[in-house]
Amino acid sequence: MFNNLTIGTTFGTVSGLLTAIGLILSSYGEHVNIHVLIIMLLSLSFSNGISDAIGIYYSSYVNDNDYNKAVGEAFKTLIVNALIPFTFAVIFILIKNLKYGSYINIVLAFMLFMYVNMKVFTGPAKRMFNLVIFVLIIIGNYIIGKSKFV
Repeated sequence: MFNNLTIGTTFGTVSGLLTAIGLILSSYGEHVNIHVLIIMLLSLSFSNGISDAIGIYYSSYVNDNDYNKAVGEAFKTLIVNALIPFTFAVIFILIKNLKYGSYINIVLAFMLFMYVNMKVFTGPAKRMFNLVIFVLIIIGNYIIGKSKFV
């Protein structure tokens, strides 16, 4: 699926990674119960996967006016976007530890992000820019989780 990146697989991967890692890091910073985090990740898998797929479906249809292509891209978005938080939830179920599960998921997210980043962008400057954005999102979500807004 990742050998032939399309709008659906690329968007689904990046969106799934960023939302799931954001949820994990903000939850880790607040020391949320691991069972609650697993439920949130499973819910994210369902709701974010469907909402992003619908967005890609509409966008692809408006862009190309091709119903079959729009449905195909939406399906790819749904599968990839839903699979990422689901996989992260399974890792927490298997590890049964918020700290180590978070570390494993961050490493996996980083590796998948770098793979997509390198497949999509050819220049080192663009790749580095995207990496910096990814790291800033990780740091920002951790800080938000650690802060006491409420």
